[in-house]
Amino acid sequence: LNFISFIINLVWCWIAAYPPTCKNKDGTHGPDWPCERGENAWLFRWTFFYAPLWFIIATITVMMIMLTRLIRREERQVIEMQKHSRVLQRPDSEFEGDLRREQHVQMRIPTRQESMRLERSKQMFHQAVFYVGVFYITYVFATLNRLAQLIEGDSVYAFMLLHSFLTPMQGFLNALVYRHGPCVA
Repeated sequence: LNFISFIINLVWCWIAAYPPTCKNKDGTHGPDWPCERGENAWLFRWTFFYAPLWFIIATITVMMIMLTRLIRREERQVIEMQKHSRVLQRPDSEFEGDLRREQHVQMRIPTRQESMRLERSKQMFHQAVFYVGVFYITYVFATLNRLAQLIEGDSVYAFMLLHSFLTPMQGFLNALVYRHGPCVA
């Protein structure tokens, strides 16, 4: 891929054929206008941008799911260890002959501190959803726009509008995510 393949394409500098009408909707060259440069530009778009982009978004999604499950499981394990340590710290005389009392202590309602820990896990989950959601919001319309261009040969106005508006907004949307709530560590 040489730098001659990059030309101004409507909104930004992009991998495109020149002149823009030199290709058919399937990416092959049209008979009326020979391409001066950018042969197979549609293939380069998908190979060097959209395929790696969606691979990374899918990877981030899977990693966030794994992270939230791990944190939730570890928080529950800590709560269980705290419950058992409290049961073991009580004098044996409190539980002698009263099996129901021991079962009641082990099946008690979580304390406020334990509930707060689960709330932090929920906050972290919501922050992860917002973080991943920004990727989906900013790039789903860009991808749909490029698919429409590939299939129909032209952009759908709504997709092009949302593509042009949302893609540059990714930084602002990320700032909203990080500003949304305290970063839960």
